[in-house]
Amino acid sequence: MTVLYNNADAQRAHPERIFAQTDRSLYLSGESLFFSILVLEGETNTAAQKSRVVQVELINDQKKSLLQKLVLLDEGRGAGSFSIPDSMASGACELRIYSSWMKNWGEQSFYRQSIWVLNPYDTSYFGQHAGRWTENPSSIPVADIQLDKAHYSKRSLVAGSLPVDEENPFIALTVSVLPLEEVIVPVNSISAQQEPIQSEQVVYLPEWEGPLFQARIMDAVTGQPIENQLVTLVQPGTSFVLNVGKTNRQGISWFNPGPALQKGDLIIQQVGAATNRRTATIEMLPVFVPAEKFEAGPFPELTKAHHELFRQRFVQLQLQELLFPKESDSALEKDSFQLGKPDTRYQLDQYIRFKTMQEIFREYISEVRVRVQDSSYQIRIRNKWIPGFFETDPLILIDGIPVWDPAILMEMDPQEVKSIDVYTQRIRIGNLVKEGVLVCRTYAGTGGRSAISKDAIILSFPGIQQERLFIDPDYSTQQTGMQQLPDRRSLLYWNPALEKSKTGSFIPFQFYTSDQAGSYKVLIRGIDKRHRSFEQVAVFEVK
Repeated sequence: MTVLYNNADAQRAHPERIFAQTDRSLYLSGESLFFSILVLEGETNTAAQKSRVVQVELINDQKKSLLQKLVLLDEGRGAGSFSIPDSMASGACELRIYSSWMKNWGEQSFYRQSIWVLNPYDTSYFGQHAGRWTENPSSIPVADIQLDKAHYSKRSLVAGSLPVDEENPFIALTVSVLPLEEVIVPVNSISAQQEPIQSEQVVYLPEWEGPLFQARIMDAVTGQPIENQLVTLVQPGTSFVLNVGKTNRQGISWFNPGPALQKGDLIIQQVGAATNRRTATIEMLPVFVPAEKFEAGPFPELTKAHHELFRQRFVQLQLQELLFPKESDSALEKDSFQLGKPDTRYQLDQYIRFKTMQEIFREYISEVRVRVQDSSYQIRIRNKWIPGFFETDPLILIDGIPVWDPAILMEMDPQEVKSIDVYTQRIRIGNLVKEGVLVCRTYAGTGGRSAISKDAIILSFPGIQQERLFIDPDYSTQQTGMQQLPDRRSLLYWNPALEKSKTGSFIPFQFYTSDQAGSYKVLIRGIDKRHRSFEQVAVFEVK
């Protein structure tokens, strides 16, 4: 086993623990699954500082990962959602949440929660799982949650609060507002405590700044690891991410591109690799851990009487998508590779469009000198600090993709190029040092693909999700358009992180009712500073 992390000051490595909650227990295909996460340091029970990202997965009973997300943490807290596909089959699933650091303790340290999905077109589940609900809605106790009323009209404001115990405050609270008859299956909302391990047993690094990636480079002929090889990881586009690593004795290169990665392609290739022949085999080591266990409970028993309840919820879902369309996942704005502002930026729309790139550089980009020697292009960049040009090739990037053959840049169609950035000083990106940089951006953001080497690998990356806010209507403004649209929400409200009021010892919340009359419950769950689970319910009516 290769040791990748060692702290001489600490003989033992302490694990992390995860507290998590979801907005409900049973979902229809097509609905959104909202979740809240708190990562705690195992030795201090404070918000985790080692991890800034966690992996979140939904797996089925075949141990196949159906949905995957990387969720960004802020002081140990994170929140996000999955959009359950309309085509997902009925069945029990398991929500798994873990950090890279927790991988050192294996699957037993992961947070796991049973989730059930019901496809509205799969009527067999109503007969196959005939029985009774395990919870009787009429017996739900009314607890300390305080609501301003007991009865509300449709589309009216509900204001509530929860008193705070100053001696034993809550460290994480979530709230869901659901129909009273909907069952929430009790879960163990915090991952199991693990024992510390010796520092020499640590293999997986903590993700201090964002997700870490590993790629293994092997010689295509001998199959042996390639050592000391510079490797690039790129997420291309008009706004791109570039990271450079270097392989160790095992042929493994680590990448730390930061939290700005979005959903899209990742391209991993060797620095200087040829585009016309394969010299190496590149393998990306998995970010998500293959599941070896599946511990979700059996599908809740349903009766035929519930068929109508779920049918109504399905109709509500269809109307809800028209009223409040699902929003795309929020993500950090991508920066390039932290070079800062270029010395010169040329927006080509502001200049004469010549027919060739060579003419463009010759006519108005004075910081760049292009020559042809022995039928090959030579590009040099003017030195910002010393009169004259650098003596070696600059780093050339087309929509973020490194280009080692200048002919690829010079043969581009100028009509496709939006801008050219010029950096006129020596630049270091990781272990890669270049005398100047040329950044060429196209209108489509898809340039430079011809520069990808034969041995490169292109992977689909799910992106890093920041907190996705639950979108609920605001009827205080009485907007005409809003008043004319039906509001058939069944999940009236979800807040992944309730916070104490700044003016008193209580936790406030508020939301609007929908057009659906009936009984509803406000469900607040969380843990206190002693890691004891907490759950309280209040009931109200909508007339």
